[in-house]
Amino acid sequence: MSKFKDGDRVVRIADAKSYSPLGYSCELTYGDDYVRLNGKYMTFIEKHWQLEERHPDHDLIIAWAKGAKIELLLLNGSWAEDKEPSWGIGCKHRIKPTPQTDAELIIELRARIDELEGEYGK
Repeated sequence: MSKFKDGDRVVRIADAKSYSPLGYSCELTYGDDYVRLNGKYMTFIEKHWQLEERHPDHDLIIAWAKGAKIELLLLNGSWAEDKEPSWGIGCKHRIKPTPQTDAELIIELRARIDELEGEYGK
């Protein structure tokens, strides 16, 4: 039973080859007794590969690349816009929240009041 499945991102960790040196990563596609790695079919020796781990900020990096504004958590606990994020380990980022309009805030607060009145009676 394979520890990998079709579509997994894998990275080469041993027994480097010219077509897949150490650190080489690709999507795994099974077919018959071989796997397809970036267009080439070859035998696949599982001990030479491991799952590629995603960067902890993967989803934020994708959002930033698509134009989202990113904020960095500062030491004083506040958030500040980070125009060129470093994505370093230990840095905490988030997508900059969009400010609520007064109407959205009123609707949200009214819903919370209704919820509390339902729990505790009028």
